[in-house]
Amino acid sequence: WRFTPLPVFLIFRIIEAVVLTAGFFYGFVISAQYNMGLGQFVYLTIWTYNIATVFHISAAVCTFTAYWQRIKRRVSRPDNGNGNSTENGSWFGKETNGYEPLNRIHIPSWLAKMTWFCFHVSLAWSPVVAIVYWSFLHGYLDLNSKGKIFYNIQIHAVPGATMIMELILSPVPVKMAHFFYPYLIGIIYVVFNLIYCLSGALDPITGENEIYIFLDWIDEPMMCLLSLLLISVALIFVYCVLVVINVAKLKFSQWIDSHRVELENKEEIEIGPSTTNDV
Repeated sequence: WRFTPLPVFLIFRIIEAVVLTAGFFYGFVISAQYNMGLGQFVYLTIWTYNIATVFHISAAVCTFTAYWQRIKRRVSRPDNGNGNSTENGSWFGKETNGYEPLNRIHIPSWLAKMTWFCFHVSLAWSPVVAIVYWSFLHGYLDLNSKGKIFYNIQIHAVPGATMIMELILSPVPVKMAHFFYPYLIGIIYVVFNLIYCLSGALDPITGENEIYIFLDWIDEPMMCLLSLLLISVALIFVYCVLVVINVAKLKFSQWIDSHRVELENKEEIEIGPSTTNDV
């Protein structure tokens, strides 16, 4: 993120938001084909996808806010004679690369908190949903036919890919303490799934009592507990991997910074004597 110009990052986030928002509305077309109505919202996949969509929209808004505030601040500052604003050096200075310090970006607290929450939830659950679906559920649902394969990939693969890119490109920290957010959503969904099945409601696509084949609370309660245990382990493992990736990203960024400083110091040393001799 420190090496990506802010306008480029803004365009990247807008594209992400548009792609996921398009998938959100296309979901209603698929629901109409299955006569589900709002039945699509019983699936954890849709929960995860919608949370990821909210994140990408709010992240794009936050990035646009930072970009717009920087434009206004630059316009309000006089030029220092060399084409640069007197504030924070150049338009994309080496120190900030176009990003304002966090204490100078005014984003509504509710928007920042919502973005933070949705980031950690979708970052953890999107890869898990993709792994579980493509490993065990692919082919179980009629989503591979012509006209539906796009939606299949859209909801089961795109969120995971975009969130991994966000992890690599965005400055949002990822720590094990943040695991509470996706775990909380998992507990809420399990309670919802249990109540839904025990109430006699049916899967809107298959017509079966269970929403997922491995969460049959009535006929296979032990399988449910085992499945939940395995998914919990997978969620923890995935989040640990994400934390490691985040640490590696920070280490790489620090290495680039130190290497750049060394090159700059070396250039100053080489230029210094020649400048002195000319004088």
